Amino acid sequence: MVSKLVKSNIKLALRSERERTISELRDLFRYPFHSDVKILHFEMDGSVGDYGITVAQFKELDEIIEINAHGEKVSVEVFLK
Repeated sequence: MVSKLVKSNIKLALRSERERTISELRDLFRYPFHSDVKILHFEMDGSVGDYGITVAQFKELDEIIEINAHGEKVSVEVFLK
């Protein structure tokens, strides 16, 4: 079991790097992520997506966002199987 101090330190580190990480990912992929995105799920398969990487955007752990920043529908069926 992970101690509360370790969990707290991990959360603090993730929060402090959140905006920079999201900014770099946006620049890297040039993808119009929805403004409500809190979690990006990267799945490496090799046979789907660009370069074998499929990205799903989540508002919460159980709430997939199915549109991008332009209001266009995003395919997420690979994550719903």
